[in-house]
Amino acid sequence: MKPEASKATAKPKKSRRLWLTIGAAAVCTGIVGGIAAMNLSATTVQAVRPVYPDMAGYPNEYNLTFDNDYENWWNDRRAQGYNVSFDEGLWDFCGSSTRHFLSGTEENRVYSPLNLYMALSMLAEMTDGESRQQILDLLSAGDMDDLREQAGKLWNANYCNDVAITSILGNSVWLDKSLDYDRSVLDRLAQSYYASGFYGSFGSEKMNKELRNWLNDQTGGLLKDAVEQVELTPEMVLALYSTVLFKGKWDHQFNQKNNDVKTFHSPGGDVETEFMNASGNAAYYWGEDFGAIYLNFATGCGMWLILPDEDKSVDEVLAAGEYMELVKSNGNWENSKHLVVNYSVPKFDVSSTIGLTDGLQALGVTNVFQPGAAEFSLLNGDNSGVYVGNAKHSARVKIDEEGCEAAAFTEIVACGATMPLDEEIDFVLDRPFLFVISGMSGQPLFTGTVYQP
Repeated sequence: MKPEASKATAKPKKSRRLWLTIGAAAVCTGIVGGIAAMNLSATTVQAVRPVYPDMAGYPNEYNLTFDNDYENWWNDRRAQGYNVSFDEGLWDFCGSSTRHFLSGTEENRVYSPLNLYMALSMLAEMTDGESRQQILDLLSAGDMDDLREQAGKLWNANYCNDVAITSILGNSVWLDKSLDYDRSVLDRLAQSYYASGFYGSFGSEKMNKELRNWLNDQTGGLLKDAVEQVELTPEMVLALYSTVLFKGKWDHQFNQKNNDVKTFHSPGGDVETEFMNASGNAAYYWGEDFGAIYLNFATGCGMWLILPDEDKSVDEVLAAGEYMELVKSNGNWENSKHLVVNYSVPKFDVSSTIGLTDGLQALGVTNVFQPGAAEFSLLNGDNSGVYVGNAKHSARVKIDEEGCEAAAFTEIVACGATMPLDEEIDFVLDRPFLFVISGMSGQPLFTGTVYQP
């Protein structure tokens, strides 16, 4: 079904800056639910509307029709392409951007590489010339066809809405009604990135309310405080949002009765904090400078917990990059051993806000930030005054006995261990460590560092 596109009117004012906002949110809890439909006022029109895949729900094992229901569920899961392979460029981007945005500080940080990948892919569709080429180079895509294919596989490989797991990448573009825009670009965004397109009166409270409603729906209401700060002002040209919503729970939940208090050795000094403890037969992984375990979520996805060796720092592990090769291997790692793992994981609730403007320019995306150099193909007419003015990324990850909650919001504004000798090992995360939340096909939905729980 081809999304409908609506005509727009007058040309943008040259003095306006481009305002792009990219948002991400992921949640790992026992809650399940879908994306609510929007009720738009007369001031806002949905120009394009993507069609999401239908998925059979995970069956109730007590139903008499379980066998048929399970087959339908499994067929829909396979149809999403969870076992597809991805280009090296995706992993190169995840590794280089994670290293850039998480290194250089001894503070908790959280970052969503897949969200930024999708947002930059959409930005490439909206730009042209050298502005587009710089984004293609960063994402290691030969041309737009390559990028569309990769982004499409990435979207579908991380889409799941079957009650057992909710994992949805959402996208939208918001335009002021005075703009003269190329509707074929909006159609492409809807078809290739499942992006909704809206236009209306920037600066009106009704449109701001509808934008906030969309963001809250797409992020499960987890970022309400941040969403309340979002507004479309009259001097803006357009806003781009990209979100990730993930809901699940641990495959094997922690028993709260086994919790205790241990010392966590943070850079600022030792702190006493609550640890969750469990033990069982599991795979233990190691590299040149770290040890790691993988905790599964129910029916798919999981979290890597990566502990640098005692003589190594988190930054050194990030710089070496071997941990990302482990994530990429999806557990098919030579340096691994099945044994009894006694693991202690601190309950943590970490958050951060990361400035992206300098980082993206250091990674090679410069033209979109420069007036006169930025080229935006989405807008018809003279748009020489349009450019990106600022970018930042806010995120939060929380884990407890049932699972994890993780949320991120990115804003772009226009103007370890050696091989274990025994059959049992204690894996205690009592010093700074890394984590990676992997999606349905193993790609890193979220990466982060914990310096203090």
